[in-house]
Formats: sequence, C-alpha cells, structure tokens
Amino acid sequence: MNNYKKIQLYEEAAKFELLEDYREAFNLYLASAKQGYAKSQLAVAKYYLGSGDYKGIIKYDRKKAVEFLNLAEAGGNAEAKYLLAKIILEQKYSGDIKRAVELLQDASDRKYTPASYELAKCYYYGVGCGQDYNKALTLLGRIMYAYVEPTQREHYNGMKKILTEIKALVSEHKEAVCLSEDDRCLFNDLCNDLDVED
Repeated sequence: MNNYKKIQLYEEAAKFELLEDYREAFNLYLASAKQGYAKSQLAVAKYYLGSGDYKGIIKYDRKKAVEFLNLAEAGGNAEAKYLLAKIILEQKYSGDIKRAVELLQDASDRKYTPASYELAKCYYYGVGCGQDYNKALTLLGRIMYAYVEPTQREHYNGMKKILTEIKALVSEHKEAVCLSEDDRCLFNDLCNDLDVED
C-alpha cells in the first residue's frame, strides 16, 4: 500500500508540473521522496539545484540537493548518479573523484547517455582514472551506435572535439596513443560518421 501512495504522489506532482504549478508539484514530490521514491528524490534535488524549469521555485540549496541525490542514487536512479558525479567533479574533491567515476560508470552501464559522455571525458583526460583512449572511444562508440535516444545528439560536438584531439595525437605520436586494432576501426568509423576532418 505504501508503494502505491508514493507513486501516486509522484504522478500527482507530475500533473501539477504540466499545469506549471511548480510549488504544489514540489510539495507532492517532497512527500513522495520522504517515503523513499527515487524518482521523487531526484525531482526534489533538481528543485533545490534550480535546474531548468525549477529555477527560482524554491531557495537554492546544494547541500539538500546532494542529500536527495544520495537517496535517489542509492535507489538506483541513473540520472541521480550522473548529477551527483557532476557535482563531485565540479567541486574537485580529490578523494571523491574516484567515487564520481564509479557513479558515472554505473549510470553509463544503465545506458544513461550523459553519464557515458562524462565518463568518456574522464577516461580521455585521465580524471579520476588512468588516461585510456581505448575506453574513451568505446564509450563514444556506445553513445553513437548503441544508444537510440534524442539526447545522444547533444554530445556530438563534444565527441567531435575529443576525436579531433585524438586524431592529432595519433598523427603526431602514434606509439603514445596505443589504440587497439578494433578501437582504431571504431575511431575511424566515429570520425567518418561525425565528419571529423584532418
């Protein structure tokens, strides 16, 4: 019965959002979040962060947002894992950067495209993990070819930038990049499909 109540509160909140009554939506999300519903916990965190349509609805509070993101992340929500990782990376707490990479990996494994893109950047630049062009390319390939969703296009310009930089590194220092034969084929496919020029 309790599961039904928290889901019902979430659905009611979503209806109020459609009506642009964000204050009432927040109150319903909060009630559902306190009952442990991960989707509501994520929504409450977004309100506290002032993301998108939620900007200015309630007072910005990063600490409360992180509390709710931690709850939603523990409930398995991929977007919460991604947002939490982004906050950690923005704050650059060296002890937590490894956790951020783990969160991105988990969200990426759940096929959350923005997390895969951020994780590719971590591997490309060596942030929180060893620099690994092969893993970066594998993730970019997953975004390009395995995920079928509109958000993948949001990352094309960033992907092109990374591919252009790898192309320059390959032409200057072939032995330093160490792409496997499979990854070299993937790299060439990505460059062709995203129109990465020499």
